[in-house]
Amino acid sequence: MPKYFSRASQLIGFRIVGDAATPLGTGLLVKDAELSVVDIDITGAVNVAIHLDDLDNLNGAARVTVMASDIHDNPGAALAIRGGAPRIAHNVFLRNGLSERAPAALTIERGERGAKPRFSGNVFHGITSKVFGVLSDEVRAALVRDNWFPDDHDPRASVPTAPRGRQSR
Repeated sequence: MPKYFSRASQLIGFRIVGDAATPLGTGLLVKDAELSVVDIDITGAVNVAIHLDDLDNLNGAARVTVMASDIHDNPGAALAIRGGAPRIAHNVFLRNGLSERAPAALTIERGERGAKPRFSGNVFHGITSKVFGVLSDEVRAALVRDNWFPDDHDPRASVPTAPRGRQSR
């Protein structure tokens, strides 16, 4: 069963787990609230691990913060962001959205009142920066600069093809 919070709350140090015996649809649903989510471990969510729904936030202030958490091994998406400007910082995302039913490992709503999340210091394993295509060019550039995507490039591409140093004749 998802956890619900209303105003100015903190959720710190919890482990939210779903498995075959205890199915978990959504790990954490935050709807139109002020919440700091810190040091959370979410695994086994079939639909989405963390769903941030802040469409009523008209001023664009960051009312939700998700930081220092491990979001891993969820058949559904790791994050679904709908509206607002959540701060997502210093988290690790690993093996999420691998189910055939999952639209992506991470979903961000686009549109007039779409989300304007701020990502910094996160590690996105198995998620490329292309998933963030709905964000503006400026936000996407900051996202790529301020986060780590270890699977986003071919490590062999950075190895020079020509030998370095002096060449003998």
